[in-house]
Amino acid sequence: MPVTSFYYCRIAGVVLPWRDASVDARHISRPIALAMKASSESIHHSDCEARLIVEHMPGFAWSAGQDGKLRYLNQRFLEYTGKRIEDFDRVAGVASFGRTEVLHPDDIGDTLTAASHSVATGDPYVVEHRVRRFDGTYRWFRVSAVRILDPMSQEIGWYGVDIDIDDQKRTDEALRESEQRLNRLIETLPAMVWRAAPDGEPDYINPRLANYTGRGLDGVGRGPEDLGRTLGDLVKLRVQNAMVHQDDLETAARAWSRAHETGAFDLTARLRGADASYRWFQARAEPMRDAAGRIVHWYGVAVDIDDRKRAEEALRKSEQELRGIVDAIPQTIVVLDADGRGLYANRPLLDYTGLTMEQLLTPDSRGNPVLFHPDDWARLQDERRQALSRSMPFEIEWRVRRKDGQYRWFLVRYHPLRDEQGRIIRWYAGGTDIDDRKRAEEALRHSEQELRVLIETLPAMVWRTTGDGEPDYINQRFADYLGRSLAELAQQRWQDVVHPEDAETAARTWSLARETATPVDTTCRFRKADGAYRWFHVHAEPLRDCDGRVVRWYGVNVDIDDQKRIEEALRTTQAKLARASKIATVSELAASIAHEISQPLGALVANGHAIQRWLSAEPPNLERARLTADRLIRDGNAAAEVVNRIRALFKRSALTRTLLELNEVIREVHRLLADEVAARRIRIETDLAEDLPPIWADRMQMQQVIVNLVRNGLEAMESEPSDSRVLSIRSARDGTNSVLIEIRDQGSGLEDVERVFEPFFTTKETGMGMGLAISRWIVEAHQGRVWATNNTTRGAVFSFTLPISSSASR
Repeated sequence: MPVTSFYYCRIAGVVLPWRDASVDARHISRPIALAMKASSESIHHSDCEARLIVEHMPGFAWSAGQDGKLRYLNQRFLEYTGKRIEDFDRVAGVASFGRTEVLHPDDIGDTLTAASHSVATGDPYVVEHRVRRFDGTYRWFRVSAVRILDPMSQEIGWYGVDIDIDDQKRTDEALRESEQRLNRLIETLPAMVWRAAPDGEPDYINPRLANYTGRGLDGVGRGPEDLGRTLGDLVKLRVQNAMVHQDDLETAARAWSRAHETGAFDLTARLRGADASYRWFQARAEPMRDAAGRIVHWYGVAVDIDDRKRAEEALRKSEQELRGIVDAIPQTIVVLDADGRGLYANRPLLDYTGLTMEQLLTPDSRGNPVLFHPDDWARLQDERRQALSRSMPFEIEWRVRRKDGQYRWFLVRYHPLRDEQGRIIRWYAGGTDIDDRKRAEEALRHSEQELRVLIETLPAMVWRTTGDGEPDYINQRFADYLGRSLAELAQQRWQDVVHPEDAETAARTWSLARETATPVDTTCRFRKADGAYRWFHVHAEPLRDCDGRVVRWYGVNVDIDDQKRIEEALRTTQAKLARASKIATVSELAASIAHEISQPLGALVANGHAIQRWLSAEPPNLERARLTADRLIRDGNAAAEVVNRIRALFKRSALTRTLLELNEVIREVHRLLADEVAARRIRIETDLAEDLPPIWADRMQMQQVIVNLVRNGLEAMESEPSDSRVLSIRSARDGTNSVLIEIRDQGSGLEDVERVFEPFFTTKETGMGMGLAISRWIVEAHQGRVWATNNTTRGAVFSFTLPISSSASR
């Protein structure tokens, strides 16, 4: 009858006693004992075959007596542990039964408990523990053993096998971690995730969907039997057509109907929230089918696109899918005869290639060319033939074609099975998919190459040392600069290439950084290959291992020699500028004093001449002479006040402030300059606010500011026609906290309103450029502000504001 199906089976054999004293009774299995009925020759052949199976099976075979004392360990176990069977004779009972000498310390307790129970009760012995390999590493094994009775119910002993499950353990752990990550991903996704039965009834929703609908969180994330009213309410909403906006119901129905035809659910609709409002969502779902193609579940996700929908209706959110794929790629296994012809291939290899057993296995010992990449076929035949002829284990890397036509790299290891005479009777080949590793290695090589090119082309000196500070790498730019190789640098030490004046500081900095494991940041001079020294900025960072120990130092030296020279030149220039500034300040002070005192001194001279005229008259006009003498005294006092004020200004002395009416100061200035105004044939108009509040200020300095600004306006109109020579002075409140004074002339205006307050800036042939600068200093000393603008028609306006009386302004 032809074989039409394959199933995975677990085959267990038991050992029976044999009456032939020439054969070790512990090593004869029940199938062999049954086969002895055929013939003694057949029995002998089966005995040998059984030995081969036990010795070369992919596991550890062993037997023990009734009390658990080991009687037999197959050669594979002894080779794995690097022990002899005599090494296990030192212990007795369950300790021997459990082979505790080669177990991981953490597993001895559980192993002894299980062994004690089985030896005492006769129950099957099943345990998982880690066994130490001869090189000291541990691997997980699953141990299974049963107690065998002869037909007379007399106990013969225990017979067991250990199967290596280390790779399975790692795979299971990776699978558990993957499932946990997937669950966390689903629960924390910024989307509403759901699962439904084939008819659309939901049987799972994530917390985000439950929160949005406001239906509670009972059972969210558990199985259908625990979902409670959360899903019940959701189903109720669906049945009542209350979950989807009424205008979108028809679209939703069409999408669901189309999903059963196309196998994909895609809907953009408005869903109702807990507050009864609707928001736009992009909902998509995919079916999961069974082997027959029937839909088992729908898996869906709904993403809130309401903001995007409102902002731009034309845009549609790209498809979002949630796929959870857990792939277990077991090792492919092929069994070959002694000549390399295929005898058996396991299911993973058949599934990978898409071939049947008959198509995969060919009588040609060179292999099936359909499986391998054309570029590998010639090499493969030669290497495989030579390796098989050497009768030793070997491995080969090649590309194997997948059923979709793609090729992936595999590492295939061949292990021979030999008979008692050492002849090879089987080859076992295990293939491991290493395509991802190959690509990673290639990417790593490419990345390393790019990194090396980057380091070599950086405009800096890159270096690396061990944790102890011994250099083990410098880039080519550094080597070229120093004119020596890494080996020469390691022999001569770093200090030999550092300027003698910087060597001690650099050594101390480097030593401190290594002791404290802190970054290095310093500057020093390195000697070039031609003997010249250049300044470098040195920065290095430590690389630590998981325990915090420094294992590497990575550093970079940046050439700052040109910067150093520029900084030195800048410092020299700044020193020169500082000296020049001091000279200019003294000149400015002298010019200021000369400018301010020249006006009252001029008045003194003029009044002296006037007194002479009045006294020389016939008869002498004593009254006018007395009045002029009063003015002379006043102008002398004014000159003294000017000197005192300028001295106080430059010494930053405290101002002498009193409660001051600015309108009164303006009237005083008007009277003071009456003669000068009349002589220039200029008319002054005033517009003084009656409600102008008093301010705390220095009367003489305020008078000086207004005099300077009025004189500036008078001088600006000297070249103007006499009928347009009008100077306006206005006072007013500026908001609630300040007063404003404006002096408006009808002159030619200002060319540069930003520079008029700078010292020594003037457009007059005889001017010194200090009046407006002093006025600005005085106003700012009173926490005020002064500025100039051009009139819309002609002339200029000089304005300043001062704070109204307060404790802060005193």
